[in-house]
Amino acid sequence: MKRSEIASGYACPTVYPTGTAPVFDAADAVYTVDRYLGRLAGIPVNPSDMEETYPLVCDGRQTWDALGTGVPTVPPLVADPDILPGITSFDPDSVFVTGQNGIYTQVNADIIDAAGVYQNRTFVLAIGGEGYCIGDIA
Repeated sequence: MKRSEIASGYACPTVYPTGTAPVFDAADAVYTVDRYLGRLAGIPVNPSDMEETYPLVCDGRQTWDALGTGVPTVPPLVADPDILPGITSFDPDSVFVTGQNGIYTQVNADIIDAAGVYQNRTFVLAIGGEGYCIGDIA
């Protein structure tokens, strides 16, 4: 993280003592989905909050196994980045964690797509060294 980003007030770094592992919680998972949906709806938390600079989508390695099949694949959102139809808005108060299973966390959110249709979508996130990333949307 750049010192200028910390000074800007935008950055939300996770701080932890040297020699220990970072701890990410439900609030971190919810914030990841809030940021992702804000970007899609055209209202990012910060104008510089873009996928190229601050990735929220899991990387394309074949390590995704949210169902515990024993056969990891590329995260579905990487394979099909258009899983979620264009959205025009979402309800930030509707974003909440609905389940956790090991390194995977489910977060639900209410969205309105470009056709004006309300949908409740489930985001599946994985946890890694940098925090949560989104790998699938159902």
